[in-house]
Amino acid sequence: PPQHYLWVDADAFLALASQATNIEHKGGDPLPYLEAAHALARGEFLDEDLRARWSQGRRLIVNGARRRVLYKLVELYSRMQRVNRAEELLFTFLADNPTDDDALCQLMLLLTEKERRHEALNIYRYVANILQDEKREPATYTQSLVHQIQQGLSLQENSATYTTLDADDFIHLPFVVQVEDGPFCKLL
Repeated sequence: PPQHYLWVDADAFLALASQATNIEHKGGDPLPYLEAAHALARGEFLDEDLRARWSQGRRLIVNGARRRVLYKLVELYSRMQRVNRAEELLFTFLADNPTDDDALCQLMLLLTEKERRHEALNIYRYVANILQDEKREPATYTQSLVHQIQQGLSLQENSATYTTLDADDFIHLPFVVQVEDGPFCKLL
């Protein structure tokens, strides 16, 4: 049966992660809350009951929050020019989760930005070897990133903004027609 008093740090961790989100939403600094949450996120949640059905939902919530906290910390540290700290977090995470493509890609991007392409590729080879032992292969986007690093291509992504349209907006939208002589579109 569920035992709410087990791994009380999980409750504190989730509360801190939630506070960080709320503080950021209000324009505050979530970093202290994220750092405190990350400090609590050690070990596997209820590791003696990994296969127990009753703990699966809670484990998914905790592990999802762990990843959100990790990636938000990496983002904030990178933005604050504390790239070494972001790198350290990703290395530590990969030590425990060596086949995690998301963390691997984040780390390779950081290393490449610091002009440490060789190190980024070595880490990829290490993970690829582990995956090969498991009869798996890196995700397509990971392989694509590796190709870009090998070719020395720019890895900067443009941030996209998205808006929603109302039904009335469709009346004012231009129509797009494919032009026969090439891949260009013409607005009517």
